Amino acid sequence: MTGRHLLAAVDGGTRMTLVLETEGPAAGLLSALFGGLMRASLRREAAGFARQAAAVG
Repeated sequence: MTGRHLLAAVDGGTRMTLVLETEGPAAGLLSALFGGLMRASLRREAAGFARQAAAVG
């Protein structure tokens, strides 16, 4: 599993995209079993980044 944080300039701010990639023979099974948990975790992480960015900026 590989995670990436992508930042892009947008009008008036920055867009952050969080990506998790799974590879290998069990990737489909892992995604099916844990995809919902992974998406929820990424949403919480993104919300935390947004709170921190708002506090700084």
